[in-house]
Amino acid sequence: SIAANLESMPPRLVVALQMAVEKGEWKEDNTGDNNESDDTNSEEFETQMIAMGRALQNVLDVRLRGGRELLAELLNSGEIRKLDSLIGKSAKEGKLDMSFFSVLSMNMRDAKLNNDENGSEDVSLAPTLAQGEGQEEVS
Repeated sequence: SIAANLESMPPRLVVALQMAVEKGEWKEDNTGDNNESDDTNSEEFETQMIAMGRALQNVLDVRLRGGRELLAELLNSGEIRKLDSLIGKSAKEGKLDMSFFSVLSMNMRDAKLNNDENGSEDVSLAPTLAQGEGQEEVS
C-alpha cells in the first residue's frame, strides 16, 4: 500500500511518480535491444507506474487536507491553554506530521507575502507553533 510505504519511499521516486501522473507517461532509460515482449512489458509497467502515481497523489491530497483542517482547528482554538492542549493531543495522536508542517509553512509564507505588500510587521519574527511547543516556562 502506498500510504504504508510512503515514509520509506525515496524522494526521487515520489517526484517521478508525481511527474508520471502530470505528464501521463513514465520515462525510463532503456539500454539494449528492444523486442516486442519488452515493449509489451514496458507498456504494462508504465500503466502500473502511472496508476501508482495517482494513488500516491490521492494519499498526499488526503494528508494535506488533514493538515489544513488541523491548522484551522488550532487557529480557531481561542485561548492559549486550549491551544496548548490541542497541540499536545495532536502530537500524541501523530497528527503533527510533514503534511501539517507543510501547510503551516505555506500559510506563514503567504502571510509574509501579504504583509510585505501591505508594509506590515514581519511575521517571520513571530514564534511558530512548532517552536513554542515543548518549551518550558522560564520563571
